[in-house]
Amino acid sequence: MFTTDSAGWAATKALQVDALRRLGEAGIRPMLAPAEVAGAVGVFVGLLSDDKGLEWLGLLGGIGLLVTMVGAVIYHLKGGDAPKEAAPAVVLAVLCVLYLVASLGR
Repeated sequence: MFTTDSAGWAATKALQVDALRRLGEAGIRPMLAPAEVAGAVGVFVGLLSDDKGLEWLGLLGGIGLLVTMVGAVIYHLKGGDAPKEAAPAVVLAVLCVLYLVASLGR
Protein backbone atom coordinates (compact mmCIF):
# COMPACT_ATOMS: atom_id res chain seq x y z
CA MET A 1 0.00 0.00 0.00
CA PHE A 2 2.69 2.51 0.96
CA THR A 3 4.97 1.55 -1.89
CA THR A 4 2.19 2.14 -4.43
CA ASP A 5 1.27 5.37 -2.64
CA SER A 6 4.88 6.49 -2.97
CA ALA A 7 4.79 5.66 -6.68
CA GLY A 8 1.69 7.83 -6.89
CA TRP A 9 3.61 10.65 -5.21
CA ALA A 10 6.24 10.39 -7.89
CA ALA A 11 3.67 10.26 -10.69
CA THR A 12 1.67 13.27 -9.48
CA LYS A 13 4.54 15.53 -8.53
CA ALA A 14 2.94 18.76 -9.76
CA LEU A 15 -0.30 18.18 -7.85
CA GLN A 16 1.52 17.25 -4.66
CA VAL A 17 3.88 20.21 -4.85
CA ASP A 18 0.93 22.57 -5.36
CA ALA A 19 -0.89 21.10 -2.36
CA LEU A 20 2.17 21.32 -0.13
CA ARG A 21 2.99 24.82 -1.39
CA ARG A 22 -0.54 25.89 -0.44
CA LEU A 23 0.24 24.67 3.09
CA GLY A 24 3.65 26.31 3.09
CA GLU A 25 5.42 22.95 3.23
CA ALA A 26 6.68 22.32 -0.32
CA GLY A 27 10.17 21.57 1.01
CA ILE A 28 8.98 18.41 2.77
CA ARG A 29 7.87 16.65 -0.43
CA PRO A 30 11.24 15.12 -1.42
CA MET A 31 11.35 13.28 1.91
CA LEU A 32 7.84 11.80 1.89
CA ALA A 33 8.08 9.09 -0.77
CA PRO A 34 11.45 7.76 0.45
CA ALA A 35 10.18 7.78 4.04
CA GLU A 36 7.09 5.80 3.03
CA VAL A 37 9.12 3.29 1.05
CA ALA A 38 11.61 2.87 3.91
CA GLY A 39 8.73 2.35 6.36
CA ALA A 40 7.06 -0.17 4.07
CA VAL A 41 10.33 -2.10 3.66
CA GLY A 42 10.83 -2.09 7.43
CA VAL A 43 7.33 -3.44 8.03
CA PHE A 44 7.82 -6.07 5.32
CA VAL A 45 11.12 -7.23 6.83
CA GLY A 46 9.54 -7.25 10.29
CA LEU A 47 6.64 -9.38 9.06
CA LEU A 48 8.92 -11.91 7.38
CA SER A 49 11.48 -12.02 10.15
CA ASP A 50 11.67 -15.13 12.27
CA ASP A 51 14.77 -13.69 13.86
CA LYS A 52 14.09 -11.58 16.94
CA GLY A 53 17.02 -9.44 15.91
CA LEU A 54 15.16 -7.97 12.92
CA GLU A 55 11.70 -7.42 14.40
CA TRP A 56 12.77 -3.95 15.48
CA LEU A 57 12.88 -2.95 11.81
CA GLY A 58 9.17 -3.68 11.55
CA LEU A 59 8.43 -1.64 14.65
CA LEU A 60 10.49 1.30 13.42
CA GLY A 61 8.86 1.09 10.00
CA GLY A 62 5.40 1.00 11.54
CA ILE A 63 6.14 3.95 13.81
CA GLY A 64 7.59 5.92 10.90
CA LEU A 65 4.56 5.25 8.75
CA LEU A 66 2.22 6.15 11.60
CA VAL A 67 3.99 9.48 12.11
CA THR A 68 3.83 10.14 8.37
CA MET A 69 0.09 9.44 8.23
CA VAL A 70 -0.70 11.52 11.33
CA GLY A 71 1.23 14.35 9.69
CA ALA A 72 -0.78 13.88 6.51
CA VAL A 73 -4.06 14.12 8.42
CA ILE A 74 -2.89 17.27 10.21
CA TYR A 75 -1.79 18.93 6.99
CA HIS A 76 -5.02 18.04 5.17
CA LEU A 77 -7.09 19.53 7.96
CA LYS A 78 -4.75 22.51 8.38
CA GLY A 79 -5.04 23.20 4.66
CA GLY A 80 -8.82 23.32 4.84
CA ASP A 81 -9.34 20.12 2.87
CA ALA A 82 -12.61 18.27 3.29
CA PRO A 83 -12.40 15.39 5.80
CA LYS A 84 -12.79 12.92 2.91
CA GLU A 85 -9.42 14.12 1.61
CA ALA A 86 -7.79 13.04 4.88
CA ALA A 87 -9.70 9.73 5.08
CA PRO A 88 -7.07 7.59 3.32
CA ALA A 89 -4.39 8.82 5.74
CA VAL A 90 -6.70 8.10 8.70
CA VAL A 91 -7.33 4.55 7.46
CA LEU A 92 -3.61 3.94 6.92
CA ALA A 93 -2.81 5.36 10.37
CA VAL A 94 -5.31 2.93 11.93
CA LEU A 95 -3.68 0.06 10.01
CA CYS A 96 -0.28 1.17 11.33
CA VAL A 97 -1.60 1.15 14.90
CA LEU A 98 -3.08 -2.32 14.41
CA TYR A 99 0.22 -3.57 13.00
CA LEU A 100 2.16 -2.11 15.92
CA VAL A 101 -0.21 -3.61 18.49
CA ALA A 102 0.01 -7.01 16.79
CA SER A 103 3.81 -6.77 16.56
CA LEU A 104 4.21 -5.91 20.21
CA GLY A 105 1.98 -8.84 21.14
CA ARG A 106 4.17 -11.40 19.36
